[in-house]
Amino acid sequence: MKLVYGIAPSPFGQCLIALRGDKLAYPGFLEAEAVETLRGAGLREALSRNDAAAATAAERVFAGQPVETDARRTAFQQRVWAELLKIPTGETRTYSDIARTIGKSSAVRAVGTAIGRNPISYLVPCHGVVRSDGYRWGLTVKEKLLATENAPPRKSRERLNDAKRRIRFNHLYL
Repeated sequence: MKLVYGIAPSPFGQCLIALRGDKLAYPGFLEAEAVETLRGAGLREALSRNDAAAATAAERVFAGQPVETDARRTAFQQRVWAELLKIPTGETRTYSDIARTIGKSSAVRAVGTAIGRNPISYLVPCHGVVRSDGYRWGLTVKEKLLATENAPPRKSRERLNDAKRRIRFNHLYL
């Protein structure tokens, strides 16, 4: 299947959106050139650029509307990502915390890898996990994301929490 991607505005700067059909495969921020960023996220399909489709998807994502995703993952990644969704808004956890929670205390590095390979990390919030050397899209974006979760009005936080609860992975709720 062809991957449609585009660049669209977001509350955090320009974002890169990729879709498989009508399902969200990658909502993120530009780390480099768009195609290079998608390839770095493990998305290898043929690409077709469509900024209008990306803008429509971005509006839904950042408005907290339900979004169906198509994030390819392993069973271990699914367990880790499910724990990310349980982190209360505005709070943080460490890789060790997540490893202990899933019953794999010695798998801290594997947890870090699973978090780093999360292509839908705005929706399954890796920004709620602290690592020693920063954040995938830079500390400025991480600070903005966490500040948004902590900022009034409360409706913004509620929308984000509602969106997190409604995310679907390949028709399966986590």
